Order: sequence, then C-alpha cells, then structure tokens
Amino acid sequence: MMKMKLKSPWLLSLALVILFSVFFVWSSTRMQSLESQVATLKTDLSQMREGQGVLQNEAPDSQDPAPDENSVALESPAVPEPDEVPEEDVKKPETPERALGELFRAFAESDTAKQLQKWGNQSRAARVYEALIGEFNLEGDEKEYFLQLTSSSVGAQEKLWSDLLATQDSAERQEIIAQYEADSEKLKLDMQDFLNNEEDFQRFSDFEERRPIYEQMGGIRSSMQRSNLPLSSVQETQLVEAMQQARTSSGIADRWEGNAVVNQIDNPGMAERFRADWDNMQQELLAPASGILEPAQLEVFQRQQAQTRQGVMTALLFTESTMKATE
Repeated sequence: MMKMKLKSPWLLSLALVILFSVFFVWSSTRMQSLESQVATLKTDLSQMREGQGVLQNEAPDSQDPAPDENSVALESPAVPEPDEVPEEDVKKPETPERALGELFRAFAESDTAKQLQKWGNQSRAARVYEALIGEFNLEGDEKEYFLQLTSSSVGAQEKLWSDLLATQDSAERQEIIAQYEADSEKLKLDMQDFLNNEEDFQRFSDFEERRPIYEQMGGIRSSMQRSNLPLSSVQETQLVEAMQQARTSSGIADRWEGNAVVNQIDNPGMAERFRADWDNMQQELLAPASGILEPAQLEVFQRQQAQTRQGVMTALLFTESTMKATE
C-alpha cells in the first residue's frame, strides 16, 4: 500500500486551513440554528400571551360562585416576557470566534497537544541547531541530550504567550513569567555543565542570542534558492549579524519577548503595534542589507520579510478577535 508523505509544510498548513474552514461553517450553521429556535420560542410565547388575554376578556355566562375559603385558588402560570430574563442569566451569543477559541484552549490543554508540541519542538531544534551540532561534533546520546535541552528553548516564547493568554490574574501571570525566566536560567546552567568548555559555551550563548534570526534563515534561504539566487556562506553570516543588530537597536525584541508580552496582551491593537515595530526594524536593516545582498537578492529578501510580517500579524489579529469574543 502506498503511503502518503507530507513532504512540504504547506500541505500541513493547507490541512489546517481546511479544518478551520469546516469548523467555521459548522459554527455558523449552529449559530443560525440557535437563532431559529429563539425566534420560534418568542413566537410561541407571544401566541400564549394573546390566548391568555382573550380568555380574560371573554364575558362569563353566569356569575361565578364565591370561592370557598378552604379551597385552593388555581392560577394560570405567568408567561414570562422574552426580554424579562435576569441579567445574570443572559449568556453571551455563541459566535464562531468564541467557539473556535474554546476549542483551541481545550485542545492546548490535552495530552495529545502536549505530545505534538514536544515532538514539534524537538524537530524544530534539530533544524535550527544543525550547524551548531556539527561544530560541536555531537553524535548519539550527546546529540539527543543537546536536542532535549534546546527543544524547550525553541518553544519557550510560544508557551509563554499561550500561558499568559490563558489567565488574566496578575499574580498568576507573574508566576508564569518567573517560571519562564527560571527555565531560561536553568538551560544556561545545564548547557554550561554539558559542554564543559568555556569557548563552546560562549559559542552557544552567541548562537542562542541570535536564535530568532537563525529560525528565519531557513525561509530566507529557501526563497533565495527558489529564485536561483542562493546566498553564499559569507552573505548568510553577514545577514544574520545585520538582522540581529536591527532587531536589538530597533527595540522590537524588548517589546515583544519575555516580560514585555504582558503589556502587549493587556493593550488592544497588538497587530498594528507589531506592524509599526517590524517596519521600523526593516527600515534600520535596509542600508546594511543593501550592502550585503545583490539587488535581485534584496528584492527577494524584502518580499520574504513582508510575508513573515503578514504571517505574524494574521496570528495576532486572530488572537485579538478570540480575546474579544471570550471577554
């Protein structure tokens, strides 16, 4: 039997898009069904009130006898007005965004999601640290342990965002940030002990500081190769340094990583703020990148960076819409 392999990440992305589209249609259909049921209920209640009014206005054929003092009066149950619902019992409308947000949160807390995250981080670490693994000549158990340490690092920012978005309690958020910082410090100590060489540890520290840039280099390299404009090793090294310099000097790292994440989450307009910060970083990067890349390469690079920006903004816009829907 022939097995189907996902040879390209875009196939997985396409599958996720289809899944979300199906879920969106299901949620919309469910919402329409609920609206129809509410409308039917209001009509039935209105008819019941009209019927009750007719009975009360009809003239009796004979005088009703005075009720016996020992008898129990039977009263028609009061029909509540559709709008007479206690405020505390009013539920917010079920929207596709709310339902999707709840689905994501439930899935994120499942064992399956945690296993997928662990596997994804290990695969990601193997790609990002491939060159460093070669420099350190790591093989077998040493390589596995190195990837075990670094896999927690590559997913740290995503986990931080996820954990902070899951709570609005300031004390819990401070605990999350403290744990994030403690994990970062533990990685340094564990790696220093593992490498047992100051020069190697300094090389790792320099690499780790630039890791967000190295994670982008795979996409940049692929874009250049597809355009038949591959980067030389010298160009790649220089571009990494230029991007790191722009990342730090523009302040985007200080505003979007670590403790700063709380401020971003608490203030509306994340996507637009990110756009402004990203464009400012690109403006600082333009001059050095122009001196490193050929004009055709620079065009490909800028197009790839614009796609990266759009991808992050789409995620931030979705996050904001989900947060609003669940408030």
